[in-house]
Parts: sequence; structure tokens; C-alpha cells
Amino acid sequence: MKKSYFVRAVWDAKAKVFYSESDVPGLVLETKTLEEFEAAMVHFVPQLIAENVLGLEPDAIDIPSLPPVEYTRPLFAPSDA
Repeated sequence: MKKSYFVRAVWDAKAKVFYSESDVPGLVLETKTLEEFEAAMVHFVPQLIAENVLGLEPDAIDIPSLPPVEYTRPLFAPSDA
């Protein structure tokens, strides 16, 4: 059974940014909007798992063969973020 990973978007009201909590090796995200966070996550998570966990070259990434990743949106996000 493949190990699964998680990514959680968390809102920091003081800094007014979304940041990541995750067990994906090397993943550190901080964005002003949730849309930017999710776009960055979709771009970087497969790449980081492929490279840092599976030891694959960037051009050898096969998305369907990567371990599953569970994404959790923040419980609270400001309406203007």
C-alpha cells in the first residue's frame, strides 16, 4: 500500500496569508488568496513527491502513479482573501 500525504491550507489572520501544513517533503506554500494556494499546490505537490520521495526526474513524473494526497481547505477564510 502506498503512503498517502496531506496538505492543509491554513489562514493566518495576522499576516493575511494562507500557508501550508503538510507532510509532503519540501512543500512550503504561502499565498494571499486561496485560489493562488490551490494553483501552487497542484503545480508543486506532484513534482515534490516525484523528486523528493520517489527520486524521479522532473520529466519522468506520471501523475496517476503518485501516492494519494488529501487536501483540506481552511475552515475559515475571509471573503476578501
